[in-house]
Amino acid sequence: MLSTLCDECIQLVRHLLGNKPLELLIDCPVDAPAQLLGAPDHLKQVLLNLLTNAIKYTDQGCVTLRVRRQ
Repeated sequence: MLSTLCDECIQLVRHLLGNKPLELLIDCPVDAPAQLLGAPDHLKQVLLNLLTNAIKYTDQGCVTLRVRRQ
């Protein structure tokens, strides 16, 4: 499930915050698909890379993992 994958990614990068005054948020629609086509491990790696870079280059405020269907 997509929301579960997002939760896992947020938990995996939370330690990277250190002392930064950052909030980690997830914006995943309630009606997100329960199943995804493709490789979930690859999607997870992409999300982790995006989150890691966002945390690295953001000094304060929030980092939001926003998922939308196209």
